[in-house]
Amino acid sequence: MINIAIIGTGGIAKTHLEGFLQFPERCQVRALVDIYPEKAHKLCEQFGLNSIIYSDYQKILEDTQIDLVSICTPPYLHAETAIACLNQGKHVTCEKPMAPSLEECDAMIEAYQKNKGTLSIIAQY
Repeated sequence: MINIAIIGTGGIAKTHLEGFLQFPERCQVRALVDIYPEKAHKLCEQFGLNSIIYSDYQKILEDTQIDLVSICTPPYLHAETAIACLNQGKHVTCEKPMAPSLEECDAMIEAYQKNKGTLSIIAQY
């Protein structure tokens, strides 16, 4: 079972959530993170989830049950969040764009290589 945290519960998070829920025997959405917890609660209710709600992604870094983090935040937060998660041994999938600058992209790749996790960037087009 892959335990998942979705960081950022805006519009695109619903699509990520719907994808994970197609594999209930393999995926469990354990946590939702949003600086506006009421948005995360609303998503939990909408999908009938029994997920933990955090208002700060730093909390999932401490959660040893989380295997995969799906980053659905604004792009300026992608690098910081992905690097922190990778450094804690979590696998990361991240919405496009990868990051606003080449330097941030390089730092994300470096964290991925150093920690031997998975870093996947959504590029559906």
